[in-house]
Amino acid sequence: MKKLISMCLAACLLAGCGSTTHDEKNKTETLTITNSVELDCTPNDMSGYSWLTGETGTYYEVTLEESVRLFAEGGTGVIYYGYVGCEWCERALPELNKIMVELNLPVYYVDASVQPDDETYDHLLTYVGDDLKKDDDGEPAFYVPYVVGVKNGKLTKSHIALVSGYSVKNPGSHDASDQMNDSQKEKLQEIYRDIFRSVAD
Repeated sequence: MKKLISMCLAACLLAGCGSTTHDEKNKTETLTITNSVELDCTPNDMSGYSWLTGETGTYYEVTLEESVRLFAEGGTGVIYYGYVGCEWCERALPELNKIMVELNLPVYYVDASVQPDDETYDHLLTYVGDDLKKDDDGEPAFYVPYVVGVKNGKLTKSHIALVSGYSVKNPGSHDASDQMNDSQKEKLQEIYRDIFRSVAD
């Protein structure tokens, strides 16, 4: 029995997407990601995410079907599966966004609150099923937030949820005390940065 717990997709990289530099330990890093597959996508300002403030990166909303096409047609990019109101997604997105702005790289966003049809979901599992945690029945369970690096149609690196040692204490809270601490945020940012690196040219 399949369980679709939730999904989080955000990563849309158009052909020839540029990159910028950032200072990290006195080094300058420039990443360029080239995608050969042009997806049907719509710019999304992500304003529904209440923890997201300040400068916003470039998000291209795609359907689940389009995210599968990135794999199937040998594309390259970063996909974020998630949805507004998901307690974990609300806390993860600002950290993903910080890395997107730092690197000046876009992400494809899949709204995981939209229920997929079985055929599309099964097709997605052929690409990411081995990467997912298993439910009580031993079936892949799609938890969010889920950030996936795809290079030439292959999953490179991914990350599900937040970081170990943190749990949401007060669902629905927007109090800063119920967000990750600085060390946890930095850890999650570095995980996301590595996902971008894994798909770079």
